[in-house]
Amino acid sequence: MQGLRIIALLLLLTIPILLPAEVKSKPPSYDLKVSIEPEASTIAVQGTVEVALEDPAASTFKFNLHETLAVKKLLVNGKEATFAYAPIESQLPLPASRGVVVNVPLG
Repeated sequence: MQGLRIIALLLLLTIPILLPAEVKSKPPSYDLKVSIEPEASTIAVQGTVEVALEDPAASTFKFNLHETLAVKKLLVNGKEATFAYAPIESQLPLPASRGVVVNVPLG
């Protein structure tokens, strides 16, 4: 019986090693500068977000943004990227959001 407990414990400890890379990927990191102007009723955010992509060779990536927010400029690895607002299917319901599809700049 003690031997079965040890084997079960070893199996539980090895599960994280056996998971695919995308499951164990590094969580996003954020570096944000936020400016709030109450008199003008505006919030401006300039920031950097580091995200591990599921497919590093992809030509686009997508994310959801609250519908009241807008992107003025977007850089990918220091290069300006074009983007469009478009519906994005999600596993979770994201009310009051809209999708942003980013075209990854070449090179």
